[in-house]
Parts: sequence; C-alpha cells; structure tokens
Amino acid sequence: MKAMIDSLVKKRRALSLNSKLKEQVYLLAFGVYVAFNFLAGTMYIVLVPSNIIRIGQLVGVLIAVIKIFFFDIYDDKKEVLLISILGLFLWVCSLNAEVMDLFYYYVLVVAARGVDFRRILRLFIGIISVGTVVVIVSAKLGIIIGLTNSRDGATAIRYALGFVYTTDFAARIFYLLLTYVTFRKFKLLFSEYIIAISMVAFVYIVTDTKLDTLLMLLIIMVALFKKYITKALIVMKAKVINILTVLSILGIIGLTYLYDKTNILLVIINKILTRRLEFGHAAFTKYNVTLFGQEVVQNGNGGIHKGYFEYFYIDSSYLRILMMNGFVIFIIVLIFLLSLSSNFINKKMYSLEIMLLFVLLSSLIDQHLIEISFNIIFIAFFANTNFFEEGSDSEIE
Repeated sequence: MKAMIDSLVKKRRALSLNSKLKEQVYLLAFGVYVAFNFLAGTMYIVLVPSNIIRIGQLVGVLIAVIKIFFFDIYDDKKEVLLISILGLFLWVCSLNAEVMDLFYYYVLVVAARGVDFRRILRLFIGIISVGTVVVIVSAKLGIIIGLTNSRDGATAIRYALGFVYTTDFAARIFYLLLTYVTFRKFKLLFSEYIIAISMVAFVYIVTDTKLDTLLMLLIIMVALFKKYITKALIVMKAKVINILTVLSILGIIGLTYLYDKTNILLVIINKILTRRLEFGHAAFTKYNVTLFGQEVVQNGNGGIHKGYFEYFYIDSSYLRILMMNGFVIFIIVLIFLLSLSSNFINKKMYSLEIMLLFVLLSSLIDQHLIEISFNIIFIAFFANTNFFEEGSDSEIE
C-alpha cells in the first residue's frame, strides 16, 4: 500500500513539473467554462437546453479540479487549509443562493496557479470575440432572437443583437475592450485607437447605454495618458486606493439602503442610475441580509417573458453578493479585492491595477463582477503575472 502511495506521489510530482501540460489542462478548463458561461448570456438559451449549459460549465470546473489535484504541489499546509475552508464557505453560500457562479469562479482562480496570465487573456479575447461575432450574425440571420427595446418616454430603439439584453451586450463589449487593452498594457497603436473609438460609437448607437459608453471612453483616455495615471497610482499607494475602494462600495450600498422617494437628492441619483437605488432598496425591504446567503427571486428584463411580470433585479454586484451570498462572503470578497489591489501596486503591475479599478467601478452599478465570461481579473491572483511587472523608470517615464 505504501509503495502504491509513493508511486502516485512520484507521478503527481512528475506531472507538476510538466509546465506545458499543466497550462494546457488549465486552458482547456478555462476555455470550456468561459464558452458555456458566455452562451448562457445569449439568446441561444432558447435553442440550447439549460441542462446542457450547466453540464458544460461543470465539465470546465471538473477539469480545473483535476489540474489542482494532479498538477499543483502545495508545500504550505496552512495555505491548503485556508484554500479549502474558503472553498467550503463559498460552496455552502452558493448553494444557499442557488447560484454557483462565485464558487465555480473560485475553483478556476485556484486552478490558475502558475499559468501564464497572458495566455489566459489571449484565450479569453479569442473566445469572446469569436462568440460575439457568431451571436450577432446569428441574430441578423434569424437563427436566434434579436431583442429590441426602448426606454420609457424615449423613441430610440435599443438592440441586443442576440444577447439577453441591451445592457448585457454593451457590458460584453466594454469588458472585451478592457481585457484587450490590458493585454496590450494600455499601449495602443494608432490603428487600435481607431478600432477602440469605433467600438465605443457602435455600442452607443446600437444600445444607447451611457455607463459602458463612458467607461469605454475612459479606457481610451487612460491608454493615452497611461504614464500620468501610473504616477498617480504610485503617489496614492495601495492604502489610499483601498480606502477609496471601500468607501465607494459601502457608499453605493449605503445610498441604496437609505433610498427614500421623498429625498430629492436620492431621487436624482436614482434617476441617473436608471432606478438602481429604488430596486436595490426593494431588496433590503423584501429580504434581510443573512450570514451565509439565501435565494433572492428576481425578474429582469433580459430574455423572453410570457405575459406580465413584475420587474425586480439587483444590479450592483456588491449588493448582489451581500444579499444573495451573505455577509460572510461579502467580507471575504472585499478582503480579496483589497489584497489583489495591494498585490498589483506593491509588485508594480499597474496595468492590472488599472483593469481592476475599471472592474470595481463598473461593478458599483452592474452585475458582472463574478461572471467569468465578462471579468477575468481575479484569475490573476494565482496566475503567473510576471509579464505585467513594470520597471521603476523605463516603463513609467
């Protein structure tokens, strides 16, 4: 028996030394999961049974688990214990919320240990780019439904082009642009600026979505003035950035909790945020914050609805985690975000820090923080990100 165990240990260590195979296994897991997660946000959900999508995502996660157990070596038992306890908490709270996205994302984050983050970014860009084109073409050919809608009191038609909702399509393009520009370390050629500007114009004309349009314009501005943005991050340091992050997250939750339709200031903010404070406040009214999560029944505008339905949806990612996954997971996620930000600043990975800040800003009022086919910055926690380390002078000046 001992000889058999020793043999298995030796084989496992041999596999762990095969870095190329290790990366290929992870990229397979990541690619499968992202592809099916992407599919779930398109009108292909009408044609593809939901069980197929769930099974596809589960297959990606299981391959990631294989990578963890057979290819990764952990010498620090405390680290193994911490990772296991966090995983258990996330699993239980995800079951309580009846949404497994956060737990699945966590598995893919842990499994990314030692994998070149550039290869992950490249694969993500490829899958989302090809997938987006396929969905748009499918909608125009009538293979899937191309939803349209308009705002109350407005005449402009908004197009989802095969995605489940117009704002989801806009967010998809925003995150795709952000990921690509990060891959390029916010250093773009003139032709790339033209393409980026064209993407912004396309999103605004087609979806009439102001938030993502402004964020995409801001990405272009940051790329133009990357040197000055980097210097600002150096001056602010991790502590100041983390304080501002916490204040922003608690601020949006606080405004949502305190929302009152008799308060003129809050009504104005609510209107600017397209009623997000109003519906977020309804979440506090209908549900109490729990320690370990709960199911929050929601009806959004995305997809197809048969007959009348009462709209209720939590848009802010932070409020979603708090209400759906519980207070404990909310604190864990907050600590994780701050740790990731500090790590990027301390290791001079300013491009990754800028990407994280864009994600944090967008997530104040959108729901895509823990949807891996939108945001993959968390994968950088365990992945090999050495490429993004910037010299003290050469890349900053």
